[in-house]
Amino acid sequence: MRRTAATLAIVSVLLAGCGTGTAGSGPVATEGAWTRVDAPPLSARTWPLVAWTGAEVLVVGGNEGFVCPPNAECPAPDPDDLASDGAAYDPDTGEWRTIADAPRGLYDAGGASHAFVAGRLVFYDWSHEAWIVYDPAADEWSTPSSPGPAFVSSLSSDGERLWALDGDRVLSWDPATGEVIVERDYRPANPMDDARVIPTDAGPVVVGVDYDVAPDEPALTVVDVPVEGGWQRSTTGQLSGFSHWNGEQLVLHDSTGADGGEVNGWGRWYPNGGTFDPATQQWAALDVARDLSAADDAWRLSAHDGPLDVVGGWFVDDRDGDWTEIGRPDSRLDSELAGTWADGRLFVFGGVDADAGHEAPAGPEAWFWAPPGFR
Repeated sequence: MRRTAATLAIVSVLLAGCGTGTAGSGPVATEGAWTRVDAPPLSARTWPLVAWTGAEVLVVGGNEGFVCPPNAECPAPDPDDLASDGAAYDPDTGEWRTIADAPRGLYDAGGASHAFVAGRLVFYDWSHEAWIVYDPAADEWSTPSSPGPAFVSSLSSDGERLWALDGDRVLSWDPATGEVIVERDYRPANPMDDARVIPTDAGPVVVGVDYDVAPDEPALTVVDVPVEGGWQRSTTGQLSGFSHWNGEQLVLHDSTGADGGEVNGWGRWYPNGGTFDPATQQWAALDVARDLSAADDAWRLSAHDGPLDVVGGWFVDDRDGDWTEIGRPDSRLDSELAGTWADGRLFVFGGVDADAGHEAPAGPEAWFWAPPGFR
């Protein structure tokens, strides 16, 4: 897969000369523990855009108003309550600096609509059906022309380009230049449903499901791998798709599953998650000896970076397969937290204090969590 080390190095040098802040030293990392990040120059908010540039953590936007309580049905946040300001944090020096305001208030529940690509923070604004891009080297925002509707459903990135399936073509887009490339034709004999592209070292793979099965059979995830002259399809043993490419395999860390129920049951239990190696086209169930939904009193977060993944209240490093409960820091925050991996540590910002009610977010608070073995 294409790398971004050169791009990130350039960004790092440029950022060093930008902005103002109070110099110091970053928080000392204690493996398996939470560490408070001092004095973020932002108001309390939930679900800001959070991303790692390779040198700094970006925190932009978020909801400053009413927060929807758990299990409640609420409309989207009021646009007047969405923040447009942001800040960047250098974990090596412990320095925050403010950045240019976004063109309008931004809000990204769950992190599904933004990615750091080609040295830029790329966001799809569903409420305005428009793309917004931030260039940290220039400290500038732009609103580029749309690369096409195929890209909005899943911001699938290899670090340098976004990828999408558009009918019978696999496309990629460089948000820095606006260039859209047709990477491959895609004309399978049996088109799949809910298909998406995930870039891997074996090329762009298409993941989806074939719902045309008998009532007493599950609709399992299928994967099309690019091969010479076309595509090779494999059927996995899992019910749900994959969250990301970890550098060696497609992965979904989900220990739950289903057996189809009492009526037209499938005869056995099928897992939701698993792994798939496109090089060998082999699927495997997760080797998890515990119920991942049962983390006690932990911040429930979702963020992945290569082999590092946090899901629910658990952390896993796919290089050794060990699972660790992340717990929670000494904080009154409960949920609506945004996180990203930053040079091997989990950075978290935002949140609401359920005991204080949901009229407004709590904080502001920012935290790092260092996984076991962090150096």
